[in-house]
Amino acid sequence: MPEKPYFTGISEKISTEAQLFLATIKVMLFWKDKFENGEIPPFPGQKFMD
Repeated sequence: MPEKPYFTGISEKISTEAQLFLATIKVMLFWKDKFENGEIPPFPGQKFMD
């Protein structure tokens, strides 16, 4: 049964990448809410441009 470890490794790699992808989306949504609430400037110097 040499195939099983290969597929297990593939599924683990996919799940790890999916978790990273979901974490990235969560962070992006978090910062998007912060920007829309005006709590944090999108980039340094933004507050001087108002």
